[in-house]
Amino acid sequence: MTVYCNKDVSQDTLQIADWVVSESLEAIVIGIEFGCNTIFLGKETSVIQPTLFAPSKEEALRFIQANERVH
Repeated sequence: MTVYCNKDVSQDTLQIADWVVSESLEAIVIGIEFGCNTIFLGKETSVIQPTLFAPSKEEALRFIQANERVH
């Protein structure tokens, strides 16, 4: 599992277990299309449906860490 936080992603670099955490709608869409977990940084929007919305990078990373402990 790799966490891509505000980085450019492509389907060539992603694996199913990866997380895409980004302010970029484009990066989130790529993650969704590939089947990755996604966290959009910012306010909730109906334009996309990521796994989660988070107000900040720190909150997103805390969730990912907690999720990994459970699984």
